[in-house]
Amino acid sequence: MTAPAATDDRSLIELFRDLSQQAYTLIRQEVALAKTEVSERANAMASDAIWIGAGVLLIHMALGTAIAAIVLALGAAGMSLATAAALVATVLIVIGAIVVQSRVSAIRRRRLVPGRAVHEIKETGQWLKDQTN
Repeated sequence: MTAPAATDDRSLIELFRDLSQQAYTLIRQEVALAKTEVSERANAMASDAIWIGAGVLLIHMALGTAIAAIVLALGAAGMSLATAAALVATVLIVIGAIVVQSRVSAIRRRRLVPGRAVHEIKETGQWLKDQTN
């Protein structure tokens, strides 16, 4: 009668070993998912930052043009040249402001927290808790 009990104990130990190996593999996969999710979001934010930089550059160019328009307005006898410079400056300011605002809004909507991975890790934790009870 003691021999069957030892066989049952061994299979129980093997079951726990298999469970721990599977849990370890699952947790490693979920950590990899979290890393991928964070990387994707960080790349998107980097792209937004580049567009913000482009918008700032346009605004900077617009300010240079606006200054040139003021100088030309003061020095020019005719208003057509100054009016043209002012129009270009206005258009560049508007375009730059639109680009910067749209990318800032995009950054505010993004989150670096890997939502899917966090959810999966919570589910795995609950599953492990259920398996050990």
